Amino acid sequence: MARDTKTQTAKPDTAVNDADGFILPLEARNGLKMENENRLHQIEALTRFMPLYASTSIIGAFIISWCIYAAMPPILLFAWLGVLIAANLRSSRWVSQLAIGLDTDVATKGLAIKLIADNIGRALLWISAPAYTIAALNNIDQITLMLVGAVMICAALSLAAMPIIGNSWIVIITLGLIGGLLRGPIDLPTTILCLFALVPCFASAGVAILGQVLQSNVNQLAIASEKGTAAHNLLREYEERGGSWLWQTNANNEITFASSQLGQLLNRSSKSLIGQTLPGVFRGHATLADRLAARRDFMGVELQLHTQNGIRWFAMSGSAIWDKSPSFKGFRGVGVDITDSKIAQHKLQHLANLDTLTALPNRQRVRELLGEALQHSAATSTPCALVFLDLDGFKPVNDTYGHARGDVVLRIVAERLRVQAGQQGTVGRIGGDEFAIVVQDARSPKSIEQLAARVIAAISEPYVIDDLNIRIGISAGAAYGPLDADNVDELIRKADFALYSAKAQGRGNYRAFEPNMQVAAEDRISLENEMRAAIGTNQFYIAYQPQVNSETHVVTGFEALLRWQHPTRGFISPVTFIPIAEESGMIVQLGEWVLKTACIDAAQWPGHITVAVNVSPVQLLHPGLPNAVAEALRRSRLPANRLELEVTESIFLGDSDYSIGVLKRLRDIGLSIALDDFGTGYSSLGYLNKAVFHKLKIDGSFVRESATNGESTAIIKAMVSLAEAFRMSVTAECVETKEDLLRMRSLGCHQIQGFLFGRPMTQDKALELLTGARGSFKDRAA
Repeated sequence: MARDTKTQTAKPDTAVNDADGFILPLEARNGLKMENENRLHQIEALTRFMPLYASTSIIGAFIISWCIYAAMPPILLFAWLGVLIAANLRSSRWVSQLAIGLDTDVATKGLAIKLIADNIGRALLWISAPAYTIAALNNIDQITLMLVGAVMICAALSLAAMPIIGNSWIVIITLGLIGGLLRGPIDLPTTILCLFALVPCFASAGVAILGQVLQSNVNQLAIASEKGTAAHNLLREYEERGGSWLWQTNANNEITFASSQLGQLLNRSSKSLIGQTLPGVFRGHATLADRLAARRDFMGVELQLHTQNGIRWFAMSGSAIWDKSPSFKGFRGVGVDITDSKIAQHKLQHLANLDTLTALPNRQRVRELLGEALQHSAATSTPCALVFLDLDGFKPVNDTYGHARGDVVLRIVAERLRVQAGQQGTVGRIGGDEFAIVVQDARSPKSIEQLAARVIAAISEPYVIDDLNIRIGISAGAAYGPLDADNVDELIRKADFALYSAKAQGRGNYRAFEPNMQVAAEDRISLENEMRAAIGTNQFYIAYQPQVNSETHVVTGFEALLRWQHPTRGFISPVTFIPIAEESGMIVQLGEWVLKTACIDAAQWPGHITVAVNVSPVQLLHPGLPNAVAEALRRSRLPANRLELEVTESIFLGDSDYSIGVLKRLRDIGLSIALDDFGTGYSSLGYLNKAVFHKLKIDGSFVRESATNGESTAIIKAMVSLAEAFRMSVTAECVETKEDLLRMRSLGCHQIQGFLFGRPMTQDKALELLTGARGSFKDRAA
């Protein structure tokens, strides 16, 4: 039953104990048996502690959920958490209602059994999820679960009023965690297991000892009738606050009573403390002295003491004593040893600041470190730096090899970053494939640039996992504080701008922040939003450029080129919007629209005319591409042999085996595959023998230079010979003059594409061209 500690008056000044060790103040309950009297006070104590215990159970469950979310199906996890919260709230509400008007008439044995069954049920519910998942967790999460379980086991001491409840809780939690661990291989340190095994032993012993201590205190108080009222009030304070030792002072803050436990902690007898001031006993603790001077109730004042058992933490709570005058008479209160909970709190705080996968500081901790670096900069006038890092080509690793191998790559990346940063900076993981390095001393921009160069080189080294050779890259952007920004959020924003600028230059680059980057980044974000809104409107259209037979000068096909006519910006080059579409993922939706539209348009052309559609490397990695191609052919009724897909050599930078596999599936549909921009810098010659490509397209830079550069002519000749060896046709791009045409034809190119035979045109113009002289350009080549 709840009581107001401020207005509580003394009860009768004698007390007895029940068989379980619960304190029973004697009150006039005539005609009732001592058994019901004992049970009444057991239930009274439980009604005070049950709501708090339910709250602790819920908080512990949330911590558990954070640890096991990856090892348990989400629907089961949320169901378990929901049922547990509901059960504890229902139990708390029931116990609260039970506490109102509780007397011996309702304190029956049946009610006690219901309380016992309720707590056993909640214990079984609480331990079910940890027991189910603990075997599948990593060591850190297993230790966390065991730590939370240990806290819950120790919390059972507050149920000592009815020992069967406290002991049953201890047994269920202990057996659940041990049983869960036994379901899988146990690789936890023996020290951890032994320490955990000691917790239920000490907790169970504590329940018994607590009853004995209370019984001993009551016997002494019963003999000393002169001290009966004060002792009774102290014990009631203990009962209501759940303390581990008791104290009382007079109006001068001098100790008039102290539990023997306090003397043991201070390595002194409790009698020697009588007459000394309470703040003086605790080394003049200022906060405690201020609370006592205020003469108001206080709670949870934390004290740190160097005891014979090492550093211990305590929480002090006290209630001011006033007589009827009213005149201040002093304080009475309790002290609680919170050392274990402090240690657990520090461990949890440490875990909360770490990324569980890489053991690096997480995003929140990086922000804190950056804030500390900015404060140091302000105090010492030493610039700090934030280096933002983003992996290049990591998404295909997850998509192709699975998240398990992707996680291994991330852990190796984290270790390489740690090695390269060394003492120069602190590495953290922002999330996903993004990392950061906080450098407190960045007086030398050159050193930051060198750090970025080391990181880029180290991350670019191959990752050998399960006999797979995986390659990724990394880009870096840096901002300096307080030069670029003097607060955490703004400095992160500036570093992000620099990173975006580095990635815009291609993989494996580093840039430091410059003011114009912000303008470019904001314009890019605006353009991305406008592109998202433009998809599905008539702002996008397809232009078709003719492809002509080099001998007959007759049109054999068209290349479909995506164009964007913005209502206010005007014509936007594909060089500008295609990279944005690839980075944002919109390229998949745009690509499907181009495929569908090009096939529908081509279906209106003569039966021998083909259409070539460019496919981005991002599209090629999307698992839905083959289905999208098949659907476009089906809807347009275009024969597959009239569709040609063009890919660039950049597909070989990522997972080339996966890309080749997708291309083979597309080739099996019946369409043709062309390798575009051949010879522009990637080592793709080894992939030409995969029986995938039917055409090579020579990049226009070679065609233009061949007029004046004999080396370019030799390269084209070699490309043609290579294509013939693999039975491929050759298309020369960017043919703009008759001389270019004659030269490419003499070198053996089968097909010509360029302004000589037409600029990209609309569908109507393409139809007009095909119907006029059967698409012949003989006059232009004359």
